[in-house]
Amino acid sequence: MAMIRNSALCVLLLLMSSCGGSDTPSGETPAPKQGHEPELYGDGSEGHRATAPGMDDDDDDDGVSIEGLKGTISTYDISKGIKPHSTALAVCFQGASKRNAYLGGDIELSFTIARNGSVKGVRISKSSIGSWAVESCLIKVGMGMEFREPSGGEADFSIPLEFESRRSSLWWSEERADSELADKPAELDACSAQSTEPRNVWVTLYLGNRGLVTSAGFASPNPEGIDAAWADCASAKITSWTLTDPRGKIAKLGFRYNPE
Repeated sequence: MAMIRNSALCVLLLLMSSCGGSDTPSGETPAPKQGHEPELYGDGSEGHRATAPGMDDDDDDDGVSIEGLKGTISTYDISKGIKPHSTALAVCFQGASKRNAYLGGDIELSFTIARNGSVKGVRISKSSIGSWAVESCLIKVGMGMEFREPSGGEADFSIPLEFESRRSSLWWSEERADSELADKPAELDACSAQSTEPRNVWVTLYLGNRGLVTSAGFASPNPEGIDAAWADCASAKITSWTLTDPRGKIAKLGFRYNPE
């Protein structure tokens, strides 16, 4: 996992029309805020958000760097590599949100940057969005980014993103989710027949009218990530499930698949 060489703890990309608080299993999601241009922030130890180095001045770099297993890359260079793609990242969510207004949540994109600055890999290490369509789009955009060559070898870093829903949803507890799902997660074992089975997967899904599953998404903190073929198969299976009717509401729940 990446470490940062000063008081900054993470890098947060707030996307236009998708900024807001954390989407956690504590009740209904908050009302959406007004949209604005995408910005990249560093979160300081004082508990406030400060503009990351280089966002407003391309010639300024205060030396903050994110350290990977072998190399380092500055937050300035991360900001510079991501900024041209911030609109494309937003579009990944906005297209799906137009179809499903209840979509929203937090996601963490984890990058591995090769010695030449190209993106060697992108994975979804955390997500409560509940949409593989959004998650796979974000991965595709991330794979198209380019960064300055890291110092000392390959470098790793993660970017937390927040997407705000336009319609509230009600989180069901993990205990209720376990009761509702029963043996259904075992159906996902079949998706490993022609793909690599992922480990320690967190699955987020939504229930709509008549208890139909309307959307599902995936995340795994493991370095190997989640095979796209497996996720395509699992998404299709999950959206064929019918659970308890949330009676006019949108229910959101999650479960762990193949835990370690």
